[in-house]
Amino acid sequence: MLAKITMPKPKVKETKISPGKRYEPTERDEQLLKKWKARFKRAKEFRDPYQAKWLRMYRLYRAYQHKQNYAYNTRLMPPIAFEIVKTVVSRLATAKRKTRVIPRDKRDVESRALSSWDDLVNYDFDIIELAKKLPHWIESSVLYGNGIVKLAWKVQSRKKSDDTFKVLYDDPTMILCDLWDFLPAPETEDLQDGCPWLIHRIVKTKEKITKEEENRGENHIYKNLEFCNPKNVEDWKKERYEINTKKMSQIDGDLKKADTGEQKVLPVKSDQEKQLELWECWDYEEDELVVIANGEVVIRDDENPYLDINNGHIFVDLPDMSLLWEFWATGHVEPVESTIMEIADLRNQRMDDVILMLDPVVKIRKDTGITKNDIIFSPGAVWELRKMDDVVIERPPEISLMGLNEDKMLRDEISRTLALGEYLQGLPKSSSEPLGKVAMLLGQSNLRLSINAQNISNALTTVANILIQLNREFLSEDKLYRIVGNSVDFKEFKSEDKKVSVDAIVEVEPVIPPDKQARLNQILLLYDKFIAQDKPDPSDPIGIKQWLIRKRALQKMILEELDLDQYVDVLLGPEITEKQEKSEETPTDTEVVAPVSPSNGTLQKETTNESPVANKNKIRQLIGKIPGLGKMLTN
Repeated sequence: MLAKITMPKPKVKETKISPGKRYEPTERDEQLLKKWKARFKRAKEFRDPYQAKWLRMYRLYRAYQHKQNYAYNTRLMPPIAFEIVKTVVSRLATAKRKTRVIPRDKRDVESRALSSWDDLVNYDFDIIELAKKLPHWIESSVLYGNGIVKLAWKVQSRKKSDDTFKVLYDDPTMILCDLWDFLPAPETEDLQDGCPWLIHRIVKTKEKITKEEENRGENHIYKNLEFCNPKNVEDWKKERYEINTKKMSQIDGDLKKADTGEQKVLPVKSDQEKQLELWECWDYEEDELVVIANGEVVIRDDENPYLDINNGHIFVDLPDMSLLWEFWATGHVEPVESTIMEIADLRNQRMDDVILMLDPVVKIRKDTGITKNDIIFSPGAVWELRKMDDVVIERPPEISLMGLNEDKMLRDEISRTLALGEYLQGLPKSSSEPLGKVAMLLGQSNLRLSINAQNISNALTTVANILIQLNREFLSEDKLYRIVGNSVDFKEFKSEDKKVSVDAIVEVEPVIPPDKQARLNQILLLYDKFIAQDKPDPSDPIGIKQWLIRKRALQKMILEELDLDQYVDVLLGPEITEKQEKSEETPTDTEVVAPVSPSNGTLQKETTNESPVANKNKIRQLIGKIPGLGKMLTN
């Protein structure tokens, strides 16, 4: 009998699993979460119809036909919206800008710090990449109605192996905010004066946020990051991204799913990795900045760090065409949206008619033994018929010109609505157009776009003043920086320059300048009237002073009109100051200041016995009297 062998039971090591730390909000955090969740929901629900409108504008801009059950087989969308946006943006983005720094105190009018502030503002415009971002800012405004930028002082460091930090960037920065992520209070009328609060939505990976915190060293700005779990964040821009692929599939029919025939679309961008959704909550009533992660964890609760910068308002709006008592403005495409759709329908209907007209109707007499396969339309085709009327071919009537005329009428309606004539677009009907008509059309467009230029001037003025205040607040020591222009130069801004309080004004010149030749002629006539024919009495010092000021001003205008304003000091010398007035050489009776003619050779008639040829040669000599101008005009 075999004995039963009992195997010993294996020892099981028991380990107690302690639950991970959970976020336990304080009473203050609970209040903030409750308040900002309600505000987020209210702001998003109010803004959703505007987001739907922006999506429609983007479809028109991408020339995508969105209608599902469309009445016509042809599904084309003319690129009219693209034409409008690019025409206006090119005019506005290339307009001349001039920044002036002015003192707040009368005692600082002659201060050297004014020049330092002016150079520093121009440097900041370069460091925030204004030349690169301004066209995108204007495009957002023209297409959607609003363009939003956010200014801040950015300090970017990198932690080295020896635990020290290397500063990579310590200057102002400007980012163009995506309107899909911008949620102002519904009652907002103006970002600077009438905005109680706003939420800026930011989506980042947790690894990136953690890395940024490490590089800040001891100057951390976030807390409770250990309680933030990345998740699949809803992509608010998914439909906008899909339009790009749908546009391609609208042209290329092969980009469709084989099983359903539906158009392929882009995958959601945020599906690649889990991220954190941050609500950057700016409370201008309480002067607070609160950041909430994933709608459930308060990771920042501080006083507004830019409270001394424009009263904490660091977001700047560029409206296109403002609506009364409304924050969200209208762009250039929205007023003509229905007209563009009408042109698209008319064109698609006409294309369907063209296709039908090219495919004739074939009538075959019964009992002839002829089938539709016997009737082949091809070069050299032969049809065997017993009677000539066994097969009858009928073609639809040709398309009337009425459709083409209606298309032109609708395009004229768009031009009148937006004041975007063919001359503004660089497409004149002919070179024989009367000059008066051309000037009238350009003047009409100039007046309309001058309002947009004024909006850009106001927005850039706000940006420039915020940059000045940012430097005053965060620039703690002397700064050596590089100015890149016609020549490369290095400037230094000293801490003592901050003692001079200044403001900045950014002026944007008319978008469509008058005819350059006409303006130059006007300036030359002014020079002839106020300088050559209005010489002062040598014994009148006040008159001499005014005459010299007028002379230099008009010569400066001539150089600026020729786009040679950078040579003003070289050709005309430095501007006269009060200290130099006494030593300034006065004009004498022997000084030759002769009349100057317009560049086209015309001049008001004078009583003279000289021949026309002599007059013409004299005009050339007189033009040459102006410093630096004679050579330029004769080239």
